Amino acid sequence: PLGLTITRSHSGRIRIVRILYGSVAEQSELFHFNDQIFEINGQSVIDRSLNEIVQFFSTYRGAMKFRLFSPSSRQSFRRSTIFYVRSLFDYD
Repeated sequence: PLGLTITRSHSGRIRIVRILYGSVAEQSELFHFNDQIFEINGQSVIDRSLNEIVQFFSTYRGAMKFRLFSPSSRQSFRRSTIFYVRSLFDYD
């Protein structure tokens, strides 16, 4: 698995609230606590249910493209950076 725990804020935004130690997300050093996820593979996740997003993560195969917003000083660097993440885990 990717190794992220996400939650929805009252405004409908998806935030990263935990990154599992040793996970793909932690090892890549591209995701950070409190980052907001706006899009996955060009599809907006705003106002989608957490179940829909988790279902997408568990069934998708191949590289994933994330659009993130970081509320910290990393914002200017992260805004122009495109990265791809591939989950190599089979839930079956």
